[in-house]
Amino acid sequence: MVFKTIVVDLDGTLLRSDMLLETANRLAGRSPVAILQLAGWLATERASLREQLARATDIDPSLLPYHEPLLNWLRTEKEQGARLVLATASNELLASRVAAHLGIFDDVLASNATINLKLTRKREALVEKLGSRGFVYVGNDKPDLTVWQVASGVVTVSDSARLGHDSEKANKAALNKEREKNQQLAKDLRRNAKSPMKPRNWPGRSDGKAGLLATGTT
Repeated sequence: MVFKTIVVDLDGTLLRSDMLLETANRLAGRSPVAILQLAGWLATERASLREQLARATDIDPSLLPYHEPLLNWLRTEKEQGARLVLATASNELLASRVAAHLGIFDDVLASNATINLKLTRKREALVEKLGSRGFVYVGNDKPDLTVWQVASGVVTVSDSARLGHDSEKANKAALNKEREKNQQLAKDLRRNAKSPMKPRNWPGRSDGKAGLLATGTT
């Protein structure tokens, strides 16, 4: 039996918070010196900022605010054989810590010191790993629309009816585009199949030797 794969976003989806804010607040609360340190990191690339904050703070995943209804649903799906993947723009150190604490995820995709796994980068990473339409995606905000376009199913963790509508619309529009592309490909293949394949004699080489014999559509 083939079980479905469910990909879950972390910030604002699995968590009722954001790991970037959690770590920044934790660091800023230490001392005035830490605030100056944070100010310097803010000038760096987002991936580097996430990495620095992850290494500088000790976040206890058991104390994080989880979306309990979503977590319960994921546990039920896991018991029924679903493969669960945590995919987030948060740093891999924090994401792995959360995954280890919950004990339900089969894989983790996250940002590192140089790559900020957000928007199209997250979509590309998921398609490369799971294939287009190879997973159900659980998200909570407009940036997730780009991933919902390539997902086989949509789950929204939001009170916004508009987001739910937009996510379904994005998913269906991308699916219809794929179907149109596949239908056109099928037409082209049928048309080519009806075309006779005839031998084509290529001109002889300049040194007098025989040329190659190739076949192709005419």
